[in-house]
Amino acid sequence: MKSLKSASLQEIQQETAKLAKRMFIAPRPEMLLGPTIILSLVLGLLHAGPNWEAVRVGVYIFLVPALLAAVLSAPLARALGGRHYLRRSFLLVLVSLAMAAAVLVVWRVIGYFAGDGGLVVPALILVMSSTVWIRLITLYATSQPSMTMSLPVASTQPVFGYIALWSLYGLDPMNFALSVTFFLIFSSAASLLIMSANLPLKHSFGINGIKMVSYILDYMTEGGDKRAREIESFFQSFSVPIAAWVGIVAFRTERGIKALVIVPYIHPGPFAKLGGSDLPAKLLEDLGDLTPNLLVPHGPATHDFNPPTSQECKKISAEVRHLLKDVEYSDESSLFVRSRKGLAHTSAQMFGDALVIIGGMAPNPTDDIDYSTGYAAANEGKAAGAKVAMFVDAHNCMEEGSGLVLFGSQASQDIMESSGDASREAIQSRTKGIRMGVAQEAGFVSEREGLGGMGIQAMVVETNGQKVAYLLYDGNNMIPGLRERLLAASRDFVDDAEILTTDNHSVNATMGGYNPVGWKADQEIIVEKTKDALRAALGNVEDVEVGARMGTIHGFRVFGHESATRLATVVSSTLSTLRINTLYSLLVAFSLSGIVLLGLMTFS
Repeated sequence: MKSLKSASLQEIQQETAKLAKRMFIAPRPEMLLGPTIILSLVLGLLHAGPNWEAVRVGVYIFLVPALLAAVLSAPLARALGGRHYLRRSFLLVLVSLAMAAAVLVVWRVIGYFAGDGGLVVPALILVMSSTVWIRLITLYATSQPSMTMSLPVASTQPVFGYIALWSLYGLDPMNFALSVTFFLIFSSAASLLIMSANLPLKHSFGINGIKMVSYILDYMTEGGDKRAREIESFFQSFSVPIAAWVGIVAFRTERGIKALVIVPYIHPGPFAKLGGSDLPAKLLEDLGDLTPNLLVPHGPATHDFNPPTSQECKKISAEVRHLLKDVEYSDESSLFVRSRKGLAHTSAQMFGDALVIIGGMAPNPTDDIDYSTGYAAANEGKAAGAKVAMFVDAHNCMEEGSGLVLFGSQASQDIMESSGDASREAIQSRTKGIRMGVAQEAGFVSEREGLGGMGIQAMVVETNGQKVAYLLYDGNNMIPGLRERLLAASRDFVDDAEILTTDNHSVNATMGGYNPVGWKADQEIIVEKTKDALRAALGNVEDVEVGARMGTIHGFRVFGHESATRLATVVSSTLSTLRINTLYSLLVAFSLSGIVLLGLMTFS
């Protein structure tokens, strides 16, 4: 199976997507209590050896401060305006203890070969101080992107450790000075790392990068309008206006509009409910008074055409209402025809004087077909004689790393040529009389399993005895092979069918990012629900009239040309430099601490 690659952007996006794969829900506090106790005792053992002193050190210097920090960090963070929770707090103290254990192991190895000079208390101070590094970085990124407000919360575990250590071994000016010195070294190293991580996004977009990551993390785990507005305001800051095309196909009976197909030439991203994501549900909310049967397949567009805010999507609804006022209905249609050229396959069908072309690359995995390719393919339809022509990206076969179909590529050329062939054949088969039925199956699969709120929509069109099903899945593409399985199942009910997805990016708000239809959900359930939708649609097939229009929304704001690439590049660059900067940060902190200890050993 051949995968179509668009190397630079796709590789960048794939690297960036690894962030989502590393996200997870912190375990419940009671699940972390046991490991915290065990690790604290291990620290005592590493420090004092196998005796009762190890238990005393483990419990008194490591466990008690860790538990106090775990319990108090969350309310303290909230009091300072941050967002921190008990389960995150317990996980953070456990990770901090793990870092302390790593430092103590290294200390013991060095001491074995060089001798530790009897620096028992200074070693414990160093170990405890190192925890402020990981705590400050984590709290800055997840609780509140403010050094001033995050530092007090980050300090709880090491400060409680200092107090326990002083009470156990005594407080003298040297121990106090070492505590302050090591604390300043590790907190400064963490601060410098945070500053370096912020620089790329600050330079390119004028924003605090970690602050934005914090907002996105909060939004993906908890939602909330406030965080959504903050993230969308960032998207809005670099958005640009375009002239966005919108196509509609309306089917009506004497009772009114039975079904409305909307083809916006914009991209339903970036993710979750932000911007243009969950576009079908947003349009249904605005246009539900016209008909409950609203189908929104994917128009030709990449992430450059993401609307920056949810509010921008209302312009689509307004344009649809405007277009409906001038729709001319008729009972004319054509047969559903197919064409293949190279790697591309297209289908076409006339509805009134409008031609709908559907293009894709299945079974070759690919992602979005770009605007220019769709525009040129639609022009092939107009050149063939259609008064109105619109292009739909089937968007129905993807695997990780699949590339875009960009204008000028061989795949793009294949789509244009096959669109022309299909258009000419469809126009030649125009006939009187059209019947249509529509149905929906929703709620059986969640967004985390790959389907949004619209579920599966089936529209059956009957022309001159030919029954064709348009099956629309409210998800972000489809795993390879599932399209063919669904097509085979549909042929028990209709003569032909096409499989489409909405490219709804609300399903990408998962702890994995990559989430095409059929990847997580039981494929057998999807097949059976598709059959149910087909049965229901066939059950309400009736005579209809159809009309279509294309319109333009002037001043529609989107991410803009290369903005998605630029954003992905900056994030990828940040991730790449962050790895080496993290190493440098720790090396500098431990090197400075080592110099301090070496000086202490020299003069003691």
